[in-house]
Amino acid sequence: MNMKFVLQNIIYVILETTGIFIYLLSSLSVRIYALFDSASHQQSKSDPKEGQQRSPCPFLNALCNDKHLPVSGSGVSMTCLLRACKKTTGINYLANILLLSSINFSFHGRINLSAKNVTFNIGDLGGASGHLSTEYDASLTRADYHDGCNSAFNHSLFNSLVKQANNGRLHFKDIAKVVRNRLLRSKTNNKHHVFGYFQKYNMWLMITLLLICFGDGKSITLNSLEQLFIDEKLPQSTTHDRNLSLYDIESTRMNIMYDSGELNIEPGKLLQDITSPWTLYFSKNVKK
Repeated sequence: MNMKFVLQNIIYVILETTGIFIYLLSSLSVRIYALFDSASHQQSKSDPKEGQQRSPCPFLNALCNDKHLPVSGSGVSMTCLLRACKKTTGINYLANILLLSSINFSFHGRINLSAKNVTFNIGDLGGASGHLSTEYDASLTRADYHDGCNSAFNHSLFNSLVKQANNGRLHFKDIAKVVRNRLLRSKTNNKHHVFGYFQKYNMWLMITLLLICFGDGKSITLNSLEQLFIDEKLPQSTTHDRNLSLYDIESTRMNIMYDSGELNIEPGKLLQDITSPWTLYFSKNVKK
């Protein structure tokens, strides 16, 4: 094996992990604000019972509904949340820590979620509901803030996604088509539209996590989509016995972007260029 290539890949992983960590701590608050904005959330099918709390995030709600988190939605610790995410998604603890680290931004940094015996209620996770970017989840089920409630489940958007399915499955190229059409409409109709490289990173990260955690990495069944977004239950096909790393997630994301026509350079070539990790987000390699 070429030692230079091995060293380049090691450096790539270090740079990419460091970059993701900095990015998560500095800018994912926008995504998490939308993710946990509870000011105007409307439930889909799984309305909470009296005394229960739920958030706009279907995954968090599913963890509560399936008893991986307290059914009440209150008294949740980061340790409990990390354990639940690892068990239900197969993403390793380091990657989960980085992906979940931005939850504290929803509290504006007022509490230390890493401190011993500190808990939170998922219904209290709220932030800047008025941000003006296209929403955190690749706009699969939430409206732009400009167009309506950016935290409530939107049946119309979900149905437009379902219509692209073939033989009961939704492929990443189908999702990419829906997302492109959505972005075009937003750019045309929303005078406050903001969608740069960070938003694009968020968008494809959310698509990747959806497909990796609840699909086969390239597609997802309609049944799984309905279970997660409408019933707010974990899809029955969820695989638990995996140990996915940040590298697994990022390499999958880059391959999906390339195969969807969003990258101008093959991911394999990016991996061989130690100068490439951050230019991926800020250079001509990502299509505007």
